[in-house]
Amino acid sequence: MTAAPKDRLLSSFSILSSTTLLAIVFSVMTNKAIALLAGPEGIALMGLYRTMGAFVSGTITMGFATIVVQGVSKARSQSEIDSVLGAASLLFLIQLGLVSAVAIAAAEPLGRWLLGSAFTGVTDGEVRIVLAMALVNLLLGLVTAALNGQSDIRPITAVYLATSVSSFLLIFPLLAFGRTGLAVNVASGGIVGACLGL
Repeated sequence: MTAAPKDRLLSSFSILSSTTLLAIVFSVMTNKAIALLAGPEGIALMGLYRTMGAFVSGTITMGFATIVVQGVSKARSQSEIDSVLGAASLLFLIQLGLVSAVAIAAAEPLGRWLLGSAFTGVTDGEVRIVLAMALVNLLLGLVTAALNGQSDIRPITAVYLATSVSSFLLIFPLLAFGRTGLAVNVASGGIVGACLGL
């Protein structure tokens, strides 16, 4: 006997809310680790790196995640899903090209503009790492959008949890690399989450 829609809704809500709560806890623990091990400067720089990554990814996504969710949820066959994901993958390749061009040609001015006075001491290489991590977050967004369009919530909860837990676990070895490690941390958990989602 199948569960009633109300029961399925309550079950899905409890699973997603529990996963979201755990993800928040691990995010707070990650920030606490940065504060304890890298100090106020590390927290400030991490915040600026995350803002830079969010700015870049937000600028070029233009709501494509919503389109992917709608496309997958409305698809009536696997071939339609494959068509939506194929188009999304092509868009991701275009975004990859755009970010790569910016990383090669304009890493320094972009870093100066987005980081302001905090740019002192930050290398072009670290800005390029943040841009690469922004691409990882774009891929993670594509993967989670595709999973959100499906009825089974277990894969998306697994991706959320893996992303937050791995981000917490990876911050400790990454902090040994100073600013570079903080730049990688922008999407360190996203690498794991995207791979799992794929």
